Amino acid sequence: MRDISERKRERDVAVRLAAIVESSNDAIIGKDLQGRITSWNRAAAQTFGYSAEQVIGQDITLLFPPDRLHEEQQILERVRGGEQIKHFETQRRAADGRLLEMSLTISPILDASGCTVGASTSAHCSRRFSTIAPRSGSPVSAAEKRSEGRASGAALGGVSTRITSLMRESRSSSLRTRHPLAAP
Repeated sequence: MRDISERKRERDVAVRLAAIVESSNDAIIGKDLQGRITSWNRAAAQTFGYSAEQVIGQDITLLFPPDRLHEEQQILERVRGGEQIKHFETQRRAADGRLLEMSLTISPILDASGCTVGASTSAHCSRRFSTIAPRSGSPVSAAEKRSEGRASGAALGGVSTRITSLMRESRSSSLRTRHPLAAP
C-alpha cells in the first residue's frame, strides 16, 4: 500500500511541475546534451512561432542567428560542468525571421543519480515587440527593459531551484521506500 501511495505522490509532483512549466509566461525549453530540443512549453511556441511538434527533436540552433551559433557549444560545455548560467543576454531568431533580444537562464537537468543529462532554458524577451507604435510621452528606457528581464529571470531561477529541490526530495523519498535498509 505504501509503494502505491508513494507512486501516486510522485505522479502528483510530476503533474504539478509540468503545470508550472506549461503555465509560465516565459519560454521554457528542454534540450539534451547534443543540443536537441526535448521539451517546449506554450510560451516558447508563442515567443518563437514554432509549435512543439515542429521543434521537438530539432537542433536548438534552429533558434540562433548565424552570428550566435558559437554560443551553443559554450553553453553546453558549461552545463556539462554542472554550471547554471543566469541572465545571459543574447539574440534568438523567431520562425518569421525576427531577431529577439533575450535574457536566458540555463540550468542543468539532472537524472536520478545526479548526472547532467540535458539543460533547461528559461527565455524572456528583454525587448517588447509590437506592430503598433508606442504612445508618445511614455517611452520605456533600455535599462528598464533589461531590469525587467533580470527580475523575471531571477524569479524563474528560484522556480527552477524549487523544482530541482522537489525532484530530489521525491527521488530521495522514493529510494527510501524501495530500499528499506536505506538511512531515513
